[in-house]
Amino acid sequence: MTQAHRWATASILSLLAVALVWLACQLGFELDVETSATVAALAAALVAAPLSQWAKQGATKRDVPAVDGDARRRAPGGTPQADGVARAWNIPTRNAGFTGRDEMLSALHDCLHAGKPVAVLALHGLGGVGKTSLAVEYAHRFADEYALAWWINAEQSGLIGDQLTALGLSTGWVTAAADTATTAEQVLRQLRETDHWLIIFDNVETPEDVVPWLPQGPGHTIVTSRSSGWRQVATPLDVDVFDRAESVTLLRKLAPELTEASADSVADAVGDLPLAVAQAAGVIGETAMTADDYLRELTQHVAQVMAEGKPPSYPTTLAGAVQISLDRLAAKDPAAVQLLRLCALLAPEPVPMKIFTSAPIGVLSEPLASVAVSTMAIRRSLGLLARYGLAKAGPVGPQLHRLTLSVVHDLTDPDTLPTARRQMEALLAAATPGPSHEPTSWPYWSQFLPHLLAIDPGASTNPDLRIVATQATWYLRSHGDLKTGHDVAEHLHQQWRSRFGPDDPTTLQAAHAVADARSQLGHGQAAHDIAEETLRRRRRVLGDDHVDTLSSACTLGLCLYRLGLSAPEVPVPFERARVLLEDTLSRLRLRFGEDKGLTLGTAHNLALTLGALGRHDEALALHEDTVERRRRVLGENHPHTLLSAGDFAEELATSGRPTEALELHRDVLARQRQVLGDDHPYTMLSATRTAAVLHRLGQPAEALALGQEALDRRVRILGPDHVDTRLSARAVGTYLGALGRPNPTHAS
Repeated sequence: MTQAHRWATASILSLLAVALVWLACQLGFELDVETSATVAALAAALVAAPLSQWAKQGATKRDVPAVDGDARRRAPGGTPQADGVARAWNIPTRNAGFTGRDEMLSALHDCLHAGKPVAVLALHGLGGVGKTSLAVEYAHRFADEYALAWWINAEQSGLIGDQLTALGLSTGWVTAAADTATTAEQVLRQLRETDHWLIIFDNVETPEDVVPWLPQGPGHTIVTSRSSGWRQVATPLDVDVFDRAESVTLLRKLAPELTEASADSVADAVGDLPLAVAQAAGVIGETAMTADDYLRELTQHVAQVMAEGKPPSYPTTLAGAVQISLDRLAAKDPAAVQLLRLCALLAPEPVPMKIFTSAPIGVLSEPLASVAVSTMAIRRSLGLLARYGLAKAGPVGPQLHRLTLSVVHDLTDPDTLPTARRQMEALLAAATPGPSHEPTSWPYWSQFLPHLLAIDPGASTNPDLRIVATQATWYLRSHGDLKTGHDVAEHLHQQWRSRFGPDDPTTLQAAHAVADARSQLGHGQAAHDIAEETLRRRRRVLGDDHVDTLSSACTLGLCLYRLGLSAPEVPVPFERARVLLEDTLSRLRLRFGEDKGLTLGTAHNLALTLGALGRHDEALALHEDTVERRRRVLGENHPHTLLSAGDFAEELATSGRPTEALELHRDVLARQRQVLGDDHPYTMLSATRTAAVLHRLGQPAEALALGQEALDRRVRILGPDHVDTRLSARAVGTYLGALGRPNPTHAS
């Protein structure tokens, strides 16, 4: 007799017992309470006993009759069945709009089937990334592999035991007469002896909440949580936002009127957050709003828009979820709320914790001020932000999704925003990275810069922050991002000139940065004009010997030199540069000595100018001295040292010493590739110079290979019209001609 037959027989007997009780009542027989209870208990036992026996023996995959493909029998509504018996199944309804995530589902399946004695996997991530939807889809997609699948809403940990009891009642492992603690333990014991089960604990706040309830045995457990602290309990699997293709697919599936391009724009605006993507699709689809209208509303009223269009598969909207998390966080850790609201003023990138831990006394408000002095305490608050799904917690610091950031900002009392901004400006000014020209400071600059720009230092009245902002423009150009460095400097200069006047010290700092940036970009005359004006103003405001004035003189000298290179038949710029730089160098040596950074920079520019004037012996001597001093003061691999060494090598080549020049060029190029990377302007300059010397020494094939590589990089990074790109193009044409090969029009 099969299990199904035994179960059916028991069920019939139990129904007969109940029917007898009903018939007795209809005929006028009165049954006392004790007798009625006895009959009811007998009926329950008749049903439960065969089910319990079935569970102990294991209603596994091997009990299921062989069928073709995936045509497993399912009860009405899609509930799986095994061997004719409805399996325990309370998984939420499958989301018909579920899109993508194939790789994530495969990874989830592989992790659970990795052969570990206890397979517990934790899906963690920000609120709204679709952890719950992923777990639901997994249960439905792989339902054939499980004899039972049970969903437990674990947000309120005190109710987990009751939901395990419900599983036990569904399978017949327990009766309703026992207390919850006893029945839950019986269910866990039964799971240890049963295979092919799937238990999903959804929305667990902390590992501690669920550890006592985790089943042990030959089945699979999935936990969804916003917290990432699962490594000691489960295999963690980070659930991130959609990739762009998944976002666009879902948007066009739910709002078919969207074009590919408009769907891409909406996806970009909501940062590919699955909940926000689904909300956007719902709002656009229901209201027939155009993508442009939606994006305009989103820009102006983020919290309001993100409160609309709740998808059926999510418990609330993004705005609602953020508000709930904020309220719960405020009750648990007010300092974490303060930290979150300050981060909401910054960029959706990891925020360095140094910004908060190096806060000057009196800048932060309590209780965050007391928390920030302790790395452990502020990291604990950061952990709570992650636990409530409001931020990712990483080694650098918290990272908010752009929409979460905007919603938090919109939900903040507007009256408190000016104070928060002043605090954030003071924090950024105090947490400034090291010197912008030092490669050792660049990793921190790269983390710091997005947040500095997000707060718009051009609108700041904090003088210290304005100085840091100007330094950022030098970092960008030192790091090789000439265009961005120029654009940021231009923005700052225009803002500050309008607000503080042309003679304000920080306005002049920005003007100085603009002059240098324009010169590096090849805008010779424009660079010269602003450099000359800045020097004139600094001489009048600060005096001839102020360090800022001398710095402007050094920059104007370099601008004159570069202007002369663009018109070599006109020697006047070179001569003007020589006179200015010689005077500036004398003043700097007298005031700061030979080894000051600005002194060495001026000597370098003067050596270039002397070479351009044909005074090669003087140029060689000054270059050699500058290289040696920079090696000693800055180190052999410092960008300024390598720049001087490269210019020294170029002067050697010009002076008839190409073999020595090639050796030095090769060394400089190798070091620059290591320190700065292949795409840095200094590296590309060394590559073109090395190629030129190779050609001069009769090695045109090697010269062509190196020159063509540099040309391709310059076209991509600087553009085809940059003066350096054009020089590279002419050089490559020469190398091709030497090899008897045609010259394609790479750059005019």
